[in-house]
Amino acid sequence: MALHWDARKIRDYENIPNSVLDAAIWATLGTGMGEITEKNWREFAARWIVAYDAKSEVEKGQYIAAAQRCIGLSTNVSSESKQKFHNRMGRVRMEDAFRAIERAEATGAPVPVDIEIGPRAPTHPVGPPVDME
Repeated sequence: MALHWDARKIRDYENIPNSVLDAAIWATLGTGMGEITEKNWREFAARWIVAYDAKSEVEKGQYIAAAQRCIGLSTNVSSESKQKFHNRMGRVRMEDAFRAIERAEATGAPVPVDIEIGPRAPTHPVGPPVDME
C-alpha cells in the first residue's frame, strides 16, 4: 500500500523545513493518526514521542514543535483508536509524553522555528505515493 499525503492545509506550508514535514508524514504511520488538526495535535505529539521512544526533553520538544507546525497535514493512514494505541505502546509511556507537553506549555518554552529532523521533503504540497512494499 502506498502512503499518500497532502500538506495544502498547513499554514505557511512553504516555510516549513522539509525535514520536519517528511518526519511528520512518516510519523502518521507510527502514531496511527492520519491527520494533524488543531483539535488532535497534542495527541499526535504524545503518540509520536511514545512511538519513537523520545528520551530527552530536547527530542520531545522537537516532536511537539513539529506536530504544532504541521497542523493541517493529512495522509491515507487509517485511524487507530486511543485504546488500541495505548495497548500497543503502554499507558505509562503516554502519561510521560503528556507530562512533557504540559511542562513545555507551562514554561512557555519557545518553539524552535528552524528545527531539523531529517532530509528535506518535496516542495510540492501534495506528495506522490510512496511504495511501502
